[in-house]
Amino acid sequence: MKKFLLSTLLLCLMLSISAQEYCTSLGWSTKTDRSLDGLEFTSTLGQRNIDIQLSSRADGDCYRGVMNSGDPVIFAPGDNINMLVNGEMNWTYIHVFVDWNSDKDFDDSGEYVEKQPASRDYFPYGDGANPTNRTFNFNVPTTATTGLTRMRVILAYGIDGACTLVRTNDAAIAVDVEINIGATEVAQERTVTVESSNTTQGSAVITGTTETSVTSDNASISVTAIPAEGYSFKNWTNKETNEQVSTSNPYYYRGENDITLVANFQDKYVQLTNIPTIFINTENGVGVTSKDDYVNAYVTVRGAENPEDNITEVLTEIKGRGNSTWGMAKKPYRLKFDKKIKFLGNEAKEKNWVLLANYADKTLLRNALAFETARNIFEFGFTPSVTFVDVVLNGVNLGNYTLTDQVEVKTHRVPVLEQETTVSATDPEITGGYLIEVDGFADSEISWFQTSRDMKVTIKYPKDDEINAAQTNYITNYTQSMEDALFSSNFSDPELGWRKYIDEASLVDWYIACELFGNSDSWWSTYMYKERDEIFKLGPLWDFDIAFNNDNRLGDATTKYMRTYAHDPKTWIARWWQDPTFVSAVKARWGELRARGLKSFMNNYIIEAAELLDESQKNNFEVWDILWVRVYREIAARGSYQAEVNFLKQYVADRINFLDNEWGLPTGIEASEYDNNNIVIAPNPVTNGNDINIFVPSTIEGNINVMVVSVDGKVVYSASEYTNMDNTLKISNRGWAKGMYIVVVKDNSGNTQRGTLIVK
Repeated sequence: MKKFLLSTLLLCLMLSISAQEYCTSLGWSTKTDRSLDGLEFTSTLGQRNIDIQLSSRADGDCYRGVMNSGDPVIFAPGDNINMLVNGEMNWTYIHVFVDWNSDKDFDDSGEYVEKQPASRDYFPYGDGANPTNRTFNFNVPTTATTGLTRMRVILAYGIDGACTLVRTNDAAIAVDVEINIGATEVAQERTVTVESSNTTQGSAVITGTTETSVTSDNASISVTAIPAEGYSFKNWTNKETNEQVSTSNPYYYRGENDITLVANFQDKYVQLTNIPTIFINTENGVGVTSKDDYVNAYVTVRGAENPEDNITEVLTEIKGRGNSTWGMAKKPYRLKFDKKIKFLGNEAKEKNWVLLANYADKTLLRNALAFETARNIFEFGFTPSVTFVDVVLNGVNLGNYTLTDQVEVKTHRVPVLEQETTVSATDPEITGGYLIEVDGFADSEISWFQTSRDMKVTIKYPKDDEINAAQTNYITNYTQSMEDALFSSNFSDPELGWRKYIDEASLVDWYIACELFGNSDSWWSTYMYKERDEIFKLGPLWDFDIAFNNDNRLGDATTKYMRTYAHDPKTWIARWWQDPTFVSAVKARWGELRARGLKSFMNNYIIEAAELLDESQKNNFEVWDILWVRVYREIAARGSYQAEVNFLKQYVADRINFLDNEWGLPTGIEASEYDNNNIVIAPNPVTNGNDINIFVPSTIEGNINVMVVSVDGKVVYSASEYTNMDNTLKISNRGWAKGMYIVVVKDNSGNTQRGTLIVK
């Protein structure tokens, strides 16, 4: 008989091969009022203690798999086992399961070996009523299958078998213990040798020796794989047969034959879908529970379009962000890197980045569609970037996110000069730069003010901890002067009215975008910035998850003006719309934007982005099963991702038609966008100077004349080309102005096809 020593629990545990086949343990909790400190087993074979120290946690991390750091607990068939459970047991039962026949479940007769208390009265809370330990015993069946098996110990109020909680809002803890039923000795000595499949990825060692080979008759020989930085252990294989032996690390070899065990490793981080995956691991696995306090973390990226944008365990900080979105199940986050970074190849090289969760938007596209349309069709000084990603936080798959810029005064972001903190009321620098937000939540911020007409404004830059009284007074007074001019008797005067304080071109674009996108928060959240010695400009655009007819408080908003139906305060826009010159500028600008291919761009972007997100959206809605559920302001839950995308496409088409009817449409624009659109052009839109691929129908044969014409009738390209084997031809654009173009292809037989191209 051997004496079994006290084992300490490894914090990072791997399942054995047999362990992988069991159902996933519940290990789920929303409460933090129970703990399981340890287990103690006593039998004719001796005593074995296992230290656990596991508490129920609100993040659900309340399960540990096969967890012995040494040999398994040994049960002899027919033996009586005395088992002590130590921990906090208030408002709970102890449930114990053992897979006696080793068939990888706990469903067979006699495998639910214990429930304490056995009556309906669980352990209540209170002195004397809530034990810190509980002892009971059970017999090992004489028919139990010899070899490795598993015990599951659960602290929970109600369960449905070994895998499922009855009350899913309850606290629960589950641990699995590896059990060996039968012999404790091997019949003969055998030699175990270890090696690594790739020494740059990791190494392999035998416990208790510096040698890589050992001959022993011990019941088990412990071997451990040690991954190098950036790699994780994959499995052990038999060098002779190349067959997998185990996925457990450390692994306890108990066979009788000589063997060479090969430790295999893999990239620690594996891309989830076809778009980049961002892995975020906080220090000590702590949760991200605050919008105010950062926690330290490390960020890894896999699957970037450019391999050089893949990073491994880069130091950062993470906290929550958002207002109403922070209260949703899927949380948005803000990252603050230790050093400036061009994250995933985006233009800005900065520390601060945002992960938008888009939980209330089942297309996952509304913010991206607004940003990309603003960037390619409108003319704003800055529009946040768009990179679709999958996110894994502390090993938990969170689904699809949009990585974008933090709205802040920085290079390649809000385009104003950064102020010195020493400026005074007499310094020229006092005039800029500033970033403010007309903000319904302004009174919850540190730096904010309110105009005489009750418009709440947050000062976003200079920052709260940098702004001084002179700067606060300047931007407060300037904003008030603008409002006073807007509501003066000569408010429409170009010299004395509101145009003295606000750039009209940016205001027109901003207003059209708000109406086009149907943003019900248009006036609730409005950014404005002011460069030194200049006037306000509107932008950047932000926050569109409940836009595009996704706010049930407005009902069907396809034909509703946001200046009338969006949420208050609408004080300023109502006054602006009383200025006939502003109204005329909006209508004229609408015609210009339509001539740039607005409708084609938005339609194509939805189609292409939805196709890009096909894998990611499936993953997202496996994590968040909400396609049939309204989770916030949605008008309806349509049951499938494609139905949501179709709804968005239809809204965009109908909304543009509505605005065409209201504001007018230049002759020929609609026909040029959609008539005979039978060829495929890629990329579309295209950046000036890049090659364009044109895929023509098989009906177009032989020598082909290609002509590219701007919407005002100017021919920018004309040549005879031959298609390749894939019915594709390639042309280049050089010096073409930003806007929409008609591409016409015609063969010698007179067959003609057309398509539209957007140059950005």
